[in-house]
Amino acid sequence: MLAITVKLFRNPWDHTIPDLRLYDILDLVAARRAEHVEKMHERGEWPRNSLGLAFLNPAAPRWQPTPETLLATIAIGDEGERFVVNAIAKAAYHRDHGVPAGYGAYVDLSMSIDGDFCYGYSTQVDGLIAGASAQSEIQDACEAGHAAVTLLYYLRKARAEWKQEQPSEPHWFCNLDAPLEIYTKMANQEPILETTIS
Repeated sequence: MLAITVKLFRNPWDHTIPDLRLYDILDLVAARRAEHVEKMHERGEWPRNSLGLAFLNPAAPRWQPTPETLLATIAIGDEGERFVVNAIAKAAYHRDHGVPAGYGAYVDLSMSIDGDFCYGYSTQVDGLIAGASAQSEIQDACEAGHAAVTLLYYLRKARAEWKQEQPSEPHWFCNLDAPLEIYTKMANQEPILETTIS
């Protein structure tokens, strides 16, 4: 088995998926990708037996700066850590421009600023953007896609299990079954006009 390093940077679901559970999910995703990378490398299809993966927070609002949205990284194999920064760059480009990282590398070079990564691709599955690096561009996209689908499956499974464990049907995704403070503030702000018909 290849060496694996998983780093969790933020958890937007900490009421429903505690940090250790989320880390275990990421560890499972990492193990699956490590098995695949090792198998494909042994068959001679993948050029390296390493991989860097990065996931951005799918729950992050659009206004949040991209550097604040890094959810987790996974380094696989001896060179995995070296490729993590490439994976982050691909995912960040995807979020900032709304197109896979390969677009700015191969289609419209004017969209890439100095310091952007010169290779693609990134992958988006539903709201989850993932970047991978160490293989060819299409192989990186394949690894990012598989990792994203697996991560989403286990995240959704964990959220569904949390809901089933609640004593009654929850209205809000938190242990107190109450809205975020921001929603209460929005509902209680002073209106310009107000009419009540009874």
